[in-house]
Amino acid sequence: MLYLIEDNDHNGYKEYAKTLQNDIVKFCGVYQREHPSRAYLKALKRIAAMDSNLKTGKPGLDLKIPVQVGFRVMNFISYDALKEILEPLQDIREAKKIIKKEWKVYEQSQKTKVMENGSLRCTFVLGPLIADFHDMDISAEMVKVMDTMIRDNVRFSQMNLWAFVGRELEDKEHEKRVVISQIMASIFDSTRRLPDTERVDGDCGAVQLNFDPDPLQLGTIHLECTSLMGTRDFESMCTAIAVSQTTRKLSLQLEVDPHDGTSVHWWKWLAYSLFSKRANAFSAVESLAFISTRSMSVVDIEAFSTVLASDHPEEELFGCIPGLIEARDATAKAGTSFYWELTNRGHARRNSRAVTCQSSLYPVRTFSDDGKSEWVNVLVPGYGHCYVRRADLTFDEATTLERPCSVTELRIGFDISEPSVSDGLSRFLAVIGSSLKRLTLNTSSFELNGNAVLQNCPNLEELSLCGGEMMDMKLDFSSFRASNEAIPELVFEWDTVSALANELSNQNNPLSKCLRRLRVFLTDERPPWGIIGAVRSNRPTFEADLSALLNMLDVNKTLEYLDVVVPFGHFLYLNDFRAHHLKPIDRSLKLPAETKVAFLSVFLSRENPAERKKSKRRTTRGMQLMRPICQLDQHVMSKILAFTAPPVLRKVYLHGPPRNNFEEPDQIPI
Repeated sequence: MLYLIEDNDHNGYKEYAKTLQNDIVKFCGVYQREHPSRAYLKALKRIAAMDSNLKTGKPGLDLKIPVQVGFRVMNFISYDALKEILEPLQDIREAKKIIKKEWKVYEQSQKTKVMENGSLRCTFVLGPLIADFHDMDISAEMVKVMDTMIRDNVRFSQMNLWAFVGRELEDKEHEKRVVISQIMASIFDSTRRLPDTERVDGDCGAVQLNFDPDPLQLGTIHLECTSLMGTRDFESMCTAIAVSQTTRKLSLQLEVDPHDGTSVHWWKWLAYSLFSKRANAFSAVESLAFISTRSMSVVDIEAFSTVLASDHPEEELFGCIPGLIEARDATAKAGTSFYWELTNRGHARRNSRAVTCQSSLYPVRTFSDDGKSEWVNVLVPGYGHCYVRRADLTFDEATTLERPCSVTELRIGFDISEPSVSDGLSRFLAVIGSSLKRLTLNTSSFELNGNAVLQNCPNLEELSLCGGEMMDMKLDFSSFRASNEAIPELVFEWDTVSALANELSNQNNPLSKCLRRLRVFLTDERPPWGIIGAVRSNRPTFEADLSALLNMLDVNKTLEYLDVVVPFGHFLYLNDFRAHHLKPIDRSLKLPAETKVAFLSVFLSRENPAERKKSKRRTTRGMQLMRPICQLDQHVMSKILAFTAPPVLRKVYLHGPPRNNFEEPDQIPI
């Protein structure tokens, strides 16, 4: 369930904002428990009557329903209204505190009601916040609010940000840099804040909305980076990302001009912030997306590769000569002044303005250091290249251990609304592909060589392809990886849907063994849906494709999901496709760890050597028969657990296209 707050109409917003905090508290606090309406209770009884497990004499069910509040700024009006527009964020934060306090008092009071047998009860659980500043300039007021919330450990499941400072600071270079640096240092903080472990009945900790067993403070961060973003601002962002402990999932919209040389600079910094030894040692980012990418040229990736291959990446970024002292990490003491404005010789300019850190800051990175000068080159997370006094640094003498690349999941898509350059993709995957476990490629703007992708990504377990003319698909290679088998050559080009269906009908075909999820488009155009595909001239092909898919479903026992998109009103064979829905296939779900532990504990408890030595009881016939079962080896036990796991139920859908672009399905395969 999602509450969405939009600022589209300022007057309407003001009226709603007055009740926002109370509405959230009333919905997710104890009010629903203490003062339920008759209609609400009647509806719950009707729902409970449909569940055969909820019967008189059996325990009731407390159903926890996740609730998220989404804050989105659209069609921003004026800077004067900014403070008022940000008020809902403060209200949401206060509502969360009140709700937690209410539930804590409720649990400790005599009001706590024991559920009646056979009854159903709902608890609405307020989860992490969604904050979408997609159409809003970064401002000092926004930075202040967000920094306070992040320091107070407010949890977000998603944050969207346009990396552009507002016009009110256009002529104030120092203030502008401070604002962009502060927001980057805040959302990509190097401090990992753990979720509150105190749990009461209505606490958000009781329900994980993103199914992450160990969620970080900001679930997903999406940054829109356009050509309006200055080079120093991009550097500031990247220095913060390199040491971030706030998120595992990062999405970057890279709308850079491919012709002015800026893209080369961006890709050098992306190498450092996401794939360098420093990023591997300090960054928590594991899942990465490059969206609407306008330039991934051969020249871009050559610069990218140079930074990764360098023994002195910081010096490579700034064109500096390596110093006598190797680059190292340090802690900047509280009160340290960072200077941006440097002379040609790398010294702080006279009368230049500094930024002072209020508390100690770790890690800052020294580079091009001669070991004796008063001033030292440093990279400060969020602030980029600065100069500080050596006396203000405490150096970390511990050696940073080298770790494998933390980015194991990658999604790449190129801009389809503007010309884009993608000829460096193959080289890019060759450089970083060895760390990838999951890869998604939007192929709408380039020709795919699927087998080359597999060669460049030797440890890949999942490959998702989307944006093609006829289909989206997801392939799973985990069985090949588990048995250390080479992945055979696969065919990635088909003239018709029927040709693909025929390949999937062959159980010995390598593709049929790998393909897990498939969406096919039996229309003449991908979204937006302008032309109906099942016109008379195409009718035979249309019916042949549907028949081929049905024949494939009869024999294929490994495909988990099939989604068939047809023109409006052309639901031929709908019942035939429906007959294949939720049918078991020759694949099993993963058995929960709790079930495995319970199963194994029985055997371990029956075959305890220490207890056997102590026992002087005579061995009975039943105990003798039990011993062979307890002595089963690991291989046999694994087989038993494999047979115990329930089968996967295939999902099959046939439907019309969305009516407009807003309803367009997510093109990340299925």
